[in-house]
Amino acid sequence: MDIEKSLRKRNTIRTLVTNIVQEAEELLNNSELDIDLLEELLVKLKQKECQLKEINDQVEKLIDVSSIETEILDSEEFNDKISKCVRKINGKLKPNIVKNPESQREIESRDRGFNVKLPKLTIEKFTGNPQEWTEFWNSFETTIHENNVLSKVEKFSYLKMCLSGKALNVVSGFELSSENYDNCIKILKDRFGRKDVIIRHKRTFEVQFVLSKTRVAPVKKLTLPRLELLGALIAARIASCLKSLLRISACDIYCWTDSSIALNWIKGSGIRWKQFVANRVREIQTLTDPGKWKFCEGRENLADLLSRGCSAQKLLNSEIWWSGARWLSQPKYLWPATVERKIPEEITELKGVKTVVQNITVQKPEHPFHCLLNKCSSWSKVVRVAAWCLRFIKNLQKTIDKTKTFLLTSEFEEAQNVILKYVQEEAFHEEMQRLKVNKPIKTHNKLLALCPYLDENEILRVGGRLRHAKLHENTKYPVILPKDHVVTDLIIRHYHLKYLHAGNQLVHSAIRQRYWILCARVAIKRIIWKCVRCARLRSALSQQLMGSLSVRVHMNTIIQKLK
Repeated sequence: MDIEKSLRKRNTIRTLVTNIVQEAEELLNNSELDIDLLEELLVKLKQKECQLKEINDQVEKLIDVSSIETEILDSEEFNDKISKCVRKINGKLKPNIVKNPESQREIESRDRGFNVKLPKLTIEKFTGNPQEWTEFWNSFETTIHENNVLSKVEKFSYLKMCLSGKALNVVSGFELSSENYDNCIKILKDRFGRKDVIIRHKRTFEVQFVLSKTRVAPVKKLTLPRLELLGALIAARIASCLKSLLRISACDIYCWTDSSIALNWIKGSGIRWKQFVANRVREIQTLTDPGKWKFCEGRENLADLLSRGCSAQKLLNSEIWWSGARWLSQPKYLWPATVERKIPEEITELKGVKTVVQNITVQKPEHPFHCLLNKCSSWSKVVRVAAWCLRFIKNLQKTIDKTKTFLLTSEFEEAQNVILKYVQEEAFHEEMQRLKVNKPIKTHNKLLALCPYLDENEILRVGGRLRHAKLHENTKYPVILPKDHVVTDLIIRHYHLKYLHAGNQLVHSAIRQRYWILCARVAIKRIIWKCVRCARLRSALSQQLMGSLSVRVHMNTIIQKLK
């Protein structure tokens, strides 16, 4: 009822002010100016301005917190309207506030600044109160800032004369210069003229006692953290009840507790705790926002007055009981920070959880050549299939002139290069990466003695001194291959069959015309040893055992019997 009465009273005063402003503007626009009537309107306008300021302060105390920002902006806008009208009237009544500034100023240059003698002005000094900034700046801007006759140095001198207190401390360190004048104006606007600063300065905080509730501890003995959790549950229920009774919708509700363990439970997941704790934590999280729960020290917890007991006189005289902690009446950013504390595991009421460990094998996606090499047992077949695949890819990229003939020699060569490059990327990845950026191979690397290099197709080849020899490039600079790879085995088997199951030395000599296999003799011997036909030829002839000797081998005398 009080707020409705105040709002109606303010609307009436605003209507009267609007009428005065309109009458003053009509009088100012009239060619025949009535000075007496203008002074009378100025007095009325200032009286109404004072009345409006008082009623605005009353409305700000009674209005809801969520609407205070809109209310302050509305009041400031109407005050600007009054200030502009007052300045116009003063401009007519005193048209020459500053007369002949050129003849009155005297500038003396010194080592680090200027001393400027300027005429006195009737602008009220700005002390640093953001509520007074709008009125001060409107007066200063009209009288000094927009005066083209004055230089920026003179304007800066006027600015310093019109400041005091905090505002003067902001600009006191700047020397009198044109650049510093603009910088100081910008600093003052950012410091005192922003809307959020004005709203924050006008906002007031009031703490009032509304409702309290407590319970006797149950007969069954409970741990102290569980009792603190029950107290937090009562607080959450009270907050939810007051929110519905007072019809609070767009407002943050904060809850405090002096128990670090209970706070840890509330901010955690309910499924982690035992049944007793989980049920109450679930209800607290339903009624309130867990992020709005804060920690306060025990000496600032007014609930201890009820749980520990006190006399009626002490409760009546308790400031913390009726007004809360002192920091509650301050802005939110000045509240004490909530420090997370490590809680021992034996008192965290963790629920027993069965852990099941399963081993999972994650396979990397196979390279297409890996599947091809496992399905083909012949080097020529692998190259032919790879060549067809490469032709298919090229034909997909073309719309016309697709190749449909038999495979060409160049396509076979390209397929071999692609396969060899794949093998080397698997076996010598680090070495190839270092060669690509022109870095030397490590000292103890097995390839260092071969002086390897990358050709135009980025295939790793053996270096050497045969550059001027009249030999094929593959013979002068053979391709390097590892000894333990499927492709290496296929190439060795291919040359072994090509030369009609040749032996180790012949196969080695034939392979050296194009490839350089690391530990080649060991690899070739291993492949030839697995050849079934060669294994048959390696079988040894069986040796026939001799039969038993005749009876003649018995010992006998020379003359066995004499007749």
